[in-house]
Amino acid sequence: MAMKSKRCLAVLVMSAAAVHAGTQHATMAELERAYWRCDYAAMQGLLDVGTAMDCGVAIEAFKMQRFGGDFAAMLAWWLANKNEQHLALAAGSAQRTTPAAR
Repeated sequence: MAMKSKRCLAVLVMSAAAVHAGTQHATMAELERAYWRCDYAAMQGLLDVGTAMDCGVAIEAFKMQRFGGDFAAMLAWWLANKNEQHLALAAGSAQRTTPAAR
């Protein structure tokens, strides 16, 4: 695993675990950052079982808070924002939050 991938995974594990531990108190921005880090890491094949579980909890909390549990709305949002967010994460730049759901 490349050094950049290891660093990405370490940040992801801390983010997902922190959000998982406090999903009820996490801000929308924290949930969204965890969402994108988890999504990117999953696409790169960087998730172990424990991290995947933490990500699942964080993603579910994000879906409920941002989209009222509407998976179709979240999917449309993901499709509209995935490329930009993944490019930003690959470049190592700070993740920006995306426009609010409509």
